[in-house]
Amino acid sequence: MPIRLVVLPGDALVTDVKAGKTFFRDSKAAEKTGTMPTKAIVAAAETYEEGYHAGNPGGLSAIEADLAPANIKEAVNLFGKVGTLESVPAIIASETLRNSNDDVRTKVSSVMTKIKETKLNEAFVGVMRIKFEAKDGEYSNAKIRIYRNGSPIGTEHTMSQNFVTWSEDFTDLNWAANDLIQLYCRWTSESGTTSAQNFRFYYDYDLTPISTTNQDP
Repeated sequence: MPIRLVVLPGDALVTDVKAGKTFFRDSKAAEKTGTMPTKAIVAAAETYEEGYHAGNPGGLSAIEADLAPANIKEAVNLFGKVGTLESVPAIIASETLRNSNDDVRTKVSSVMTKIKETKLNEAFVGVMRIKFEAKDGEYSNAKIRIYRNGSPIGTEHTMSQNFVTWSEDFTDLNWAANDLIQLYCRWTSESGTTSAQNFRFYYDYDLTPISTTNQDP
């Protein structure tokens, strides 16, 4: 009795089938084994490699938690997530006075103690210039320094018996709404007072023109 040859019309290659899985092509007598590797999307890599992807029922945000509306620019749709992040103004240091906290405040303390404080009501990025005046009432050796949220960020200055103005520029600190910009001071002698005033903030909005290239024919 003649052997009947069954021809299987599939066109898959071993590279089209998941590694370890078997299939037949052309003939039931020619079993083949797939070689397609299993790949996964990982949050730490931008690559999207070829291969078998099992998927994730939680979607891409289950792989990368930062894929969230709050982290995407407002109105931008990224893989189905519509951003809600508002644009943050950019500033540059200047001699334009924008905000001030001018009242005189006096402290008597041998440890760094807050003497002035201003709260930011909105976030911004860029460079801000901060100026202030301070003096030591008796011994000309008290110290004063700019802080942010209770942590030092500025240079420690030594006061004299007369008000002196100091100016410092702060770059790329990514200030956030409700951040506290502060002055802390202390005296270093057996007794004495320190005073601070005119805690002021200078900047302009960065309106850098969009980069263009002329390409007339």
